[in-house]
Amino acid sequence: MATLPERPDIDWLRRRARDLQRGVRSGEPDALRQASIPAADSDFRLADAHRVIARAHGFASWPRLQSHVRAIAGRTWIPKPAPDDEPPAHRFVRVVCETWTGTPPDLAVAQEIWASHDELRDDPVVAAVTGDIPAVRERLRGHHPDDPCGPFGWPLLMYVGFARWPVPQQTAIALVEVLLHAGADPDTGRHFAGHATPFTVLTGLFGGGEHDESPHAHRDALGRALLRAGAEPTDAQLLYNRMFGTDDAHLRLLFEFGLGTGDGGPWRRRLPDLIAPPGVLVRQQLAWAIVHGMADRVALLAEHGVDVVDPLPDGPGPVRAGGTPVAVAIRSGHAAIADDLRSLGAPDPKVDAVDRLLGAILAGEMDTVRTADLTTLIAARRRHPGFTAWAATRGVTAVAAAVEAGFDLDGLGRSDAPIVAPWQTALHTAVERDDVELVGWLLDHGADPSIRDARFDATPLDWSRHLGRPRCEAVLASAYGSDA
Repeated sequence: MATLPERPDIDWLRRRARDLQRGVRSGEPDALRQASIPAADSDFRLADAHRVIARAHGFASWPRLQSHVRAIAGRTWIPKPAPDDEPPAHRFVRVVCETWTGTPPDLAVAQEIWASHDELRDDPVVAAVTGDIPAVRERLRGHHPDDPCGPFGWPLLMYVGFARWPVPQQTAIALVEVLLHAGADPDTGRHFAGHATPFTVLTGLFGGGEHDESPHAHRDALGRALLRAGAEPTDAQLLYNRMFGTDDAHLRLLFEFGLGTGDGGPWRRRLPDLIAPPGVLVRQQLAWAIVHGMADRVALLAEHGVDVVDPLPDGPGPVRAGGTPVAVAIRSGHAAIADDLRSLGAPDPKVDAVDRLLGAILAGEMDTVRTADLTTLIAARRRHPGFTAWAATRGVTAVAAAVEAGFDLDGLGRSDAPIVAPWQTALHTAVERDDVELVGWLLDHGADPSIRDARFDATPLDWSRHLGRPRCEAVLASAYGSDA
């Protein structure tokens, strides 16, 4: 798949191309390397530079890159701070909506605004988020339902999906049906901060994400209404946002309406090089579920025909599957899932000794670790030097096995996926997961609480305070003092 930076800007890309052209013509080493040209070329054209830039981002041509950038730019929403003179109606709407900006809805503040400003009832966006159907109908007499409005410049249907103000279910359903009947696009959405995968109305309804944004109280009923009206069920951002938790209700609903089939709907038709096909997106869900031991989700996906035999695609997010479903299950230490996949017809793959050892460590199989040959142990430590940070997601037994295998107790790795990146220590991961038992075990076995992670430059004690982990904070502070 192609990739673009956040908030892609065609003028910035053009400047890059001009700089590349000048660099190649003058023989600048970095430019020559980027263009794969051995020496200065005075005939290097701007069109040649455009082609190099396009292909560097995974596009076959400059016009194709341009078309994708323009499609995103035309539907982008950039979060901005509220202006000092923001009207009360806009302030009310802002504080009742999930916006995936790290600031959750504050219904207490919204209630204060509602109680002190009677003029809010005259605002059409306020009417939409509070379920005032007559006022919404009045708005629709002079405006198309997809016209941008309100503090974010969204269409009304987006506000309905992203708002968390309490509205009775029947009122909410009736409001959505009024908007759809008036011509609202059930697939409407925005590229939040210029991200390629759009946040649609369905995305807003179901919540979730890396910070676990709240779902709409009537997500299933409203989602069903949108899907019946033709909303695309293979919603890439919705699938990503919901993959972190164990609730599979969204998948069951989406499968009713064709999840994983079709052409991917209007968003993929606009951005075919950036949004994966439906079949790939559901197999990415399978990859995540296997790596993270979600046996029920694996079974659900298989039940609905998701391929459990062929090698898995990379993704979503940081997952690098690198093999068939059974191979990934073995490497991830989920023997039961591997057995389930075999029972569904998946063949037993060839898995090298290092991957089998890593899986055994994650499963806490101390006997396997102790009988492993030295060559395999050394190769495993070289392949994944920060493995204890990932093993910490499985608790004390996995970390103990990793230490027995000779992995660095304080090695920097990732906790969201088993890929090599120097993010944090096992002690950071234990705090992240609020695993007090593991925090104590790590400290007892010599883990260094003064090490700072590579992303936020913070100690485990800093993490415990920031994430609100009072039990972990107490253990760290008592063992090493408040300055640890």
